[in-house]
Amino acid sequence: METSQPVLFHIKNGLMRTKHHLKRLNIFRYPAMCRMALPWLAGLFLTLAMVLPSQAQSHPRVGIVEAFWEDSLAIIRPEIIDPLDTSLRRTLESGVPVRVDVEIRFSRTGYVKTVSVGIIIEYDVWTGWYRVTTPLSPFAIKEYATVEQLFAQDLLLIFGPDEVDPHTEWFVKVRSGAVIHDGDEETGNQHGVANDLSGVTRLLFQLFDRNKDRGEWSELVKLSKREDSSP
Repeated sequence: METSQPVLFHIKNGLMRTKHHLKRLNIFRYPAMCRMALPWLAGLFLTLAMVLPSQAQSHPRVGIVEAFWEDSLAIIRPEIIDPLDTSLRRTLESGVPVRVDVEIRFSRTGYVKTVSVGIIIEYDVWTGWYRVTTPLSPFAIKEYATVEQLFAQDLLLIFGPDEVDPHTEWFVKVRSGAVIHDGDEETGNQHGVANDLSGVTRLLFQLFDRNKDRGEWSELVKLSKREDSSP
């Protein structure tokens, strides 16, 4: 959603006035005054969350998920459909790298383990080539259709026996989300900012942090015990 210049002007002035008044009153030294100010501050954050544009992101759909063993390695092959929406693809092709986060949840009786894998996509505006960096290796790709094919058919996520016990039957599901890549594959920039905040400000920031959301979970699939595994 685009925000008009007059709206941004009033928001900026409002924030400046708020900062001035809070500094003059120093309300956080007085608990009663702080409690009175919280509903107003919450309303301000809600208005900003509705008016200001959100960070570019998309929620790819996960179709069929295959889970099997290759020797002692657990192999997860998710079908990630349309990894980037139109807006995020335009961002990528302007030269800004994006990251597709694939979240895999392994569960068994009494235990759940979730692993997140970041796959970085870059585009060279001079050569017109895409570079997709997966946990296995980077791929240089000429056509975007081939990038989509990689995510839909050829993406392999591999886990060793120290990560997924081959003596146990697991149930697996996958979901995915895509955001602008900021250099932090684990949490993303907004989560890093939230960690530096405290109190009510941190709570409100996390409440309106759209970057934390991902797409829907896939259906559960079973990863049976490895056939030749022994206790």
